[in-house]
Amino acid sequence: MEIASFIKDCIELLWDPISRQYNNLRNYRASLESLEDKAERLKARQEDVEASIKAAESRKQVIKNEVREWTERAGELLNKSKSLLEDQARENKRCCGISGCFPDYCWRSKMSKSVVERASAIDSILGEQRFERVSIVPPRTPSRGPAKFEWSSSMGMEKFQLFSSTESTMNNVAEALRDDEIGVIGVHGIGGVGKTTMVKQVAEKALKEGLFGHVVMATVSQTDHNLIRRVQDQIAEGFGLTLGKDTQKSIASQLKRKIMEEKSVLIILDDVWKTLDLGHVGIPYGTELENCKSKILLTTRLEHVCHRMKCQRKIRLQHLSEPDSWEFFKITAGTNFDSPEFEAVGRLIAKECGGLPIALIAVAKALGDKDVEEWHKAHQRLKRSMPVNGDDDKTVFNCIKLSYDFLESQEKACFLIFCLFPEDHSIENEEIARYGMGMGLFQDVNTMEEARGYASTIAKKLIASGLLLDGDKERAKMHDVIRDVAILITSTSRTNGDHQCPEDQHIFLVQAGLALKEWPRRENYGKYTAISLMSNEVHRLPDGVDCPKLQALFLQDNNNLKEIPSTFFKMMSTLRVLDLNGIQASSLPSSIELLMNLRVLSLDRSQFKDIALLGSLEKLEILSLREISLIYTLPENLKRLSKLRMLDLTLSNNIKIPANLMSRLSYLEEFYLKGGFNKWEDDHEIVGGSKKDGTNTSSTACFGEIIDLPCLTILKADIKDIKCLPRKIECVPNWLKFNICICREEVTRILNALPSKQTTSGAVYSRNLLLDITINNLPDWFVEVVTGKTDKIIYAECYALNMVEEFKHGKLTGLKSLVVEQCPEVYSLMHSVDGGSSTVSPEPLFEILEELRTHHMDFMTEICIGELPRGSLARLKFLEVQQCYYLKGSLLRSNLIKRLHSLDRLWVNGNSVKEVFGFEGLGLVKEEEGELYLGKLREIRLENLSELTNIWKGPVRFANFANLKLVTVIKCKVLRDLFSVSSIMSQGFSQMEVLWVEECLEMVEIVSNDPGIAVDKVELPKLKTLCLINLPKLTSFCPGSATLECPSLEHLHLQECQNFRIATSDFHSSKPVQEIDENNLKLLKKR
Repeated sequence: MEIASFIKDCIELLWDPISRQYNNLRNYRASLESLEDKAERLKARQEDVEASIKAAESRKQVIKNEVREWTERAGELLNKSKSLLEDQARENKRCCGISGCFPDYCWRSKMSKSVVERASAIDSILGEQRFERVSIVPPRTPSRGPAKFEWSSSMGMEKFQLFSSTESTMNNVAEALRDDEIGVIGVHGIGGVGKTTMVKQVAEKALKEGLFGHVVMATVSQTDHNLIRRVQDQIAEGFGLTLGKDTQKSIASQLKRKIMEEKSVLIILDDVWKTLDLGHVGIPYGTELENCKSKILLTTRLEHVCHRMKCQRKIRLQHLSEPDSWEFFKITAGTNFDSPEFEAVGRLIAKECGGLPIALIAVAKALGDKDVEEWHKAHQRLKRSMPVNGDDDKTVFNCIKLSYDFLESQEKACFLIFCLFPEDHSIENEEIARYGMGMGLFQDVNTMEEARGYASTIAKKLIASGLLLDGDKERAKMHDVIRDVAILITSTSRTNGDHQCPEDQHIFLVQAGLALKEWPRRENYGKYTAISLMSNEVHRLPDGVDCPKLQALFLQDNNNLKEIPSTFFKMMSTLRVLDLNGIQASSLPSSIELLMNLRVLSLDRSQFKDIALLGSLEKLEILSLREISLIYTLPENLKRLSKLRMLDLTLSNNIKIPANLMSRLSYLEEFYLKGGFNKWEDDHEIVGGSKKDGTNTSSTACFGEIIDLPCLTILKADIKDIKCLPRKIECVPNWLKFNICICREEVTRILNALPSKQTTSGAVYSRNLLLDITINNLPDWFVEVVTGKTDKIIYAECYALNMVEEFKHGKLTGLKSLVVEQCPEVYSLMHSVDGGSSTVSPEPLFEILEELRTHHMDFMTEICIGELPRGSLARLKFLEVQQCYYLKGSLLRSNLIKRLHSLDRLWVNGNSVKEVFGFEGLGLVKEEEGELYLGKLREIRLENLSELTNIWKGPVRFANFANLKLVTVIKCKVLRDLFSVSSIMSQGFSQMEVLWVEECLEMVEIVSNDPGIAVDKVELPKLKTLCLINLPKLTSFCPGSATLECPSLEHLHLQECQNFRIATSDFHSSKPVQEIDENNLKLLKKR
């Protein structure tokens, strides 16, 4: 018993250490993996801290001692861990033989203990609180710029008004943007207080003052539909990037890489309602944001969003004070408060607006032209309380409702249509015109074009009233606060004076852009006149919804909707407008035949395969089938749509149009086919829409059917083969607007069909023609109806082209824009001589042409051969010549120069010319003595001119460059100088403001000397900006000992001009000269 007891005691004494060793051995592999993982995490953390240290040191900041100490401890731990892991690897290798591995368990037991200890130490250092800052920020020096931005106190109404109650907020934002330790700034305040307008202006000033090289802005809003992708698209657009169909993750990587590469980017996230995952969008944050010297500036109505988005500076934008509100109200109203009564009631009204700019604008613009009696009535109305939650909400509602009530009935109806779209949606006037026409909102409107003009007029008035925001290219937006009020106005009961009234003419259910998965549940749909579920994720619709008053239903961009129940439309007999754009369902429901009152149907980008059911919709006026890929033939029964006004088949290039269908659509006003059907029946026997026997026996429509449509005024169509055009017609069409493309190349036709950008001059033309043949190949009737009325012609891949002949044959007297590109075997654009004698009549050629662009003309050696009649090209303002490598000698010779009296801008790129201007030959005729040319030229851009040796040749005394403001010369490799002393003296270049010279490798002087002319001073009195980049041989600006005087110089950038020795004082500017940094250089180059 004693022996047994002794053994038991020994076992108990030895068990704990033995079990610990056993557990260490058993968990050895797991411990090793854990150490490796923790060491990686510590290494990543250490690299982040060291990157922050490096960034802080580059800004001359002092690193905190605790940060230095932490990095030393982390480095020591990582070295020990690395040594431990390397020992393990060597031991494994030593213990492995041919027949297997034989571990040293004693060694492993010892190592296991060390591994656990090291892992515990790493846990401890990782658990320490992260450093908010790694450095001690030194006091700011004056060289960093002023503490405040220089605000303008006379801003336009679109600008944020600078008053005492707003200036401090703007300066707080400016200070935060300058603070290197602040990466995320949040501006919060009630809706309509002016957050968006303020941050835009602050950003603009920050950009101008060089704090950032790039500003990108994305409106986040409450709309959840495709939130991440919407924000990504806006940021990409800000960088000028085009995103394909990549995944969100891939796009996020692209955007992040772009921001990190660009550096110094201000990212504005406007109208944030909840936490936005920056990583998913592709926006760097934390240390990465700091390292690329970028910042995030967000706006929100909700202060807690600033906290959740980890804003390091939260700034509240307060209401305007009462004095500032009155001042703002007076400016906006534009009224002369010449009587005490007027001023007194005005002050009372301004006070009722509660210091909210959006309310002040709405009321002031509504009352601007009203008499004092109306002002008193408005004040009484604003004093009445509305049942709206919160004082601010009540104020906003009352003020905007007052402005709304001053509108005419049709203006009110159009205004309410805007609230049907998702928040922050950019809305085309075209959409308002189509929907308004379908809903019968426009009185005394007889055509679609009239409706379009009416919608545009109303939109402009709403913008002037402060109820809409102006957009680009016939677009407008509705402020989210005003949209909220508009939606509230369309609720079932509202106050009108002292009484409750239903106003059930416009009762809307608006649930657009809210990421809905299901049709919204309501007890009763009978009251609604419009339902908008645009831009959601609805995947299922009910079998039927009883909507006896419904006039408009918007389901577009519900991309998950793959089926529509057959009875869905059964109880919507009053429906007039239906939008199913982007729907993925493959078949239309049979109940769509019951929509006998339907006027507008839009199926753009949808996946429907059969639309034969549409033949029953005999009241249909607008049918849009853009970008349809699965419909191959228009159904024969569409000929029953006898009231159709508009048919849009743009970019639906699979659709075939059967014969004798179009001729039945006798009320058709507008037909859009660009990028779509183009294989018209080829039959020269067809006269008008029929053969001589009165029938078209082909299975395919002929172009003559379009010609015979009596009401057609707008036509946008493609023609692949000129043989499709009948040689003779019986009825002359009246196409007021057209875009006709006659071209064999499909790529050219498709590109022509894509949404067009404005021209370089900013003009938008309504009568366009694209040709790959010369006009003498076109029928006579086409010349009368089309070419003779054309505003703009593009010649693409057209052989044997002579624009002098085209002008005569095509009667191009009204042409304003001419583009000639990729036309082979064309040696001269205008050839006015034949065998030494002129072939041109004395009448002017292209008398009202405003822009001329020629690209990629591989054989062209001269622009013009021979003399053009007086008055030719008299209004030409813009001339662009690109990639015409066979051009020789002077680009513009005397025969052209003396006709370009209105030339405003000249852009030349990628040519082989020796000179730009050839003045030789001027002044030889008595009538030309003393005449000066190019007097209106304001801008010259020269780039990639590899053989350019001089800007001009010949006597420069005939030129007048007194209005030249901008000169850009880039990559002209053999050019040795820009101007001569004599040209500076004779012309003065008195208006030149910007001079940019880059990568001209042989450039020695900017201004060269003339033999026999000595000057002591070269003066450029208006020069404000000078950029000289990569000019390795440049030694001086002007010759010899001449003094350079640029009294207006403000901005200077010198880069890679190693032999150019000049001090800022040598320019003798009367203003402080600032060096342009890289950020502002990019901005200037974009302009």
